[in-house]
Amino acid sequence: MRYCRLQRLVLSSNGIERIPPRESCPSHLQGLKVLSLSSNKLHNLHDIDQLYEWCPNLETLSLAKNPLSEGQHKIIVFFEETHTHFPQ
Repeated sequence: MRYCRLQRLVLSSNGIERIPPRESCPSHLQGLKVLSLSSNKLHNLHDIDQLYEWCPNLETLSLAKNPLSEGQHKIIVFFEETHTHFPQ
C-alpha cells in the first residue's frame, strides 16, 4: 500500500529503537512533512540521519522523550533543504 499523499505521521510511544537504512525496503513516505517519534527508544544519531532517506521532504520532526534527546545529550534537529544540522 502506498502513502504518497501522507503528510503527517505520529509514531509516538511505539518502542521504536532504530531506523533501518532505506535500501532495505522502498519508501512510500516521500510526501511526509511532519513526523513525531516522541516517547520511543531512539538513542543513536545515525538512525536520525536515516530519516532523510525515508522522508526527503520532512520539515518537522519531534524526538522528545527519546534517550538521545534527554539529559546532557539533548539535541535540536533542523531539516534544511537537503541536509540535517545538529547544533552543538
